[in-house]
Amino acid sequence: MALVASILEPHVEAARSVADRVETAADLVEFRIDGMERVDSQALLAGRRKAVVVACPSVDEGGRYTGSIDGRLARLRAAAEAGASYVDLDWRVADRLTDLPGRCRRIVSMHLPGGMPADLPGAVRFLQSLAGPSDLIKLVPHSDRLEDALDLARLVQDGGGKVIAFATGRAAMVSRLLATAAGSPLIYAAPQAGSETAPGQPTLAELRAVLPPRAGSGTTAVFAVVGKPVGHSLSPATHSIALRMLQLDAMFLAFEPDDFLQFLDKVTPLNCIRGLAVTAPFKEDALRRSDRADETAKGIVAANTLIRTEQGWRAANTDDDGAADAIELGLEGKLLGRRVLVLGSGGAARAAAAGVRRRGAQLILASRKRAAAEKLAQHFGGTAVDWSAVGEVDYDVLVNATPVGQWPNATESPIPESAVRPGALVIDAVVRPPETGLARMAKARGAKFVPGVQWFLFQAIRQFRLFTGQEPPIGAMRATAIDALKREPKLLPGLIAPAVL
Repeated sequence: MALVASILEPHVEAARSVADRVETAADLVEFRIDGMERVDSQALLAGRRKAVVVACPSVDEGGRYTGSIDGRLARLRAAAEAGASYVDLDWRVADRLTDLPGRCRRIVSMHLPGGMPADLPGAVRFLQSLAGPSDLIKLVPHSDRLEDALDLARLVQDGGGKVIAFATGRAAMVSRLLATAAGSPLIYAAPQAGSETAPGQPTLAELRAVLPPRAGSGTTAVFAVVGKPVGHSLSPATHSIALRMLQLDAMFLAFEPDDFLQFLDKVTPLNCIRGLAVTAPFKEDALRRSDRADETAKGIVAANTLIRTEQGWRAANTDDDGAADAIELGLEGKLLGRRVLVLGSGGAARAAAAGVRRRGAQLILASRKRAAAEKLAQHFGGTAVDWSAVGEVDYDVLVNATPVGQWPNATESPIPESAVRPGALVIDAVVRPPETGLARMAKARGAKFVPGVQWFLFQAIRQFRLFTGQEPPIGAMRATAIDALKREPKLLPGLIAPAVL
């Protein structure tokens, strides 16, 4: 992959000035000459240290050129003669500029500002029919959907290093990152904020912040957290710092699909996506859709981790040991013989129940649906109590495995303050904010509180080992997670929340 700085300026001098400034951060420079009234190709390309792409898109392609077709072709031919490595040709005029001088190659492109084509593979096959043996083809539709970005990445993967496919619009960032990992020959970015040449185009700095240093060879691994909502997740930043410190050719993203099963159907053919950290509400779907599952995930009836293997998706769950590790850290001792009250009946509750029971604790379960608590009590070997009777339970550890208190409803608590037992240990599955309503109640009642970030970190450490087979830098992961909690989460529904390091 080569990272291209796309420069759109009204004058040659201004375009050269920008190129001089960004060449060290980019692999190639693209001069968009469609916005120039007069073009001197020799002056524009003289002395360039990096290879140059020249494009002159018309208004109906999302560009600014309003002149004649002959005038546009003349501009592109002059650029080739001046030493451009590539000229970008709209598919409608590709047959009129075939005999380029020197080593200049064509990029036969189709820009679709109106949206995705009805037949995406057919559009690529059509472009390929117009291209010569040394040409690249480029397909750039407008899209606001994660699913479209996945489809575009599939085209890149299957294109043999000659297909450039990404989106403009809200899918611009995720489509470029996926295309990079899938083996796109070129990826475009803006020199800086405010100089974008297409809607949603990220900057060089934004891409560099997420991409690994050696990205783009077609070997880059993509890991991602998948949930709805997922903008509040600490996983991208926490896993990304570990990947970078170990200098792995991998990146960690965040996806927020509407339907997990449809999402996984699109992800599975993408070889670059190697592992998924699955969060609410998709953990049960992840287990059902897996090709094989670890005994722990089967026992919890939920998976928070999917790992790509030669046999398909392997389901695992790191929440159970993560919860138990965090509790024992807070207790400064073992769970053996402790009375643990778990609130909730979802995936987090099942994981906590499995983890504490495996370490010898006595399990008590409470859910707003008594039948659900009784079912879990029978499954894990514990007792169920009515939700209204939580305040009467004699427990050593209280686990809030419900989402109550999660950002932005930080003041809410699943139970009244009177139900918090003085001297007990209280742990929250809620990660953001670190100071929940339950946390304040625990402190007021003289109970010890373990924030959800501890549970998160213990499970993330185990998850990282499953993803990479390597030992993560735990201190850096912890510091990054705590720092990320100080910032407001980024919400990009349906798309992606890349790490900000």
